[in-house]
Amino acid sequence: MCLAFSTLILAQGSGEKAVVNKAETAKFEKRANGPDCATSAVERGDPSKGLALLLNKFTPGCIIRWQIVTVTSGTLRLEMRGEKP
Repeated sequence: MCLAFSTLILAQGSGEKAVVNKAETAKFEKRANGPDCATSAVERGDPSKGLALLLNKFTPGCIIRWQIVTVTSGTLRLEMRGEKP
């Protein structure tokens, strides 16, 4: 399993206070339009309305659409069509 943060553009200097949450308390759910191999917990924002920060879990072999990802645990293999992994 791969655990990663992903984000749809987060505005810097938004005036919001920093929030620290423990990953073990996050509520992971399958997203309505997401693949069956991934679950997400919303850390900030609302993904159905735009800007959001999500904590994601992916099972091995999971294929997702392109997004900004920071791996915090596990291994990520990136492949692009026609290119070497």
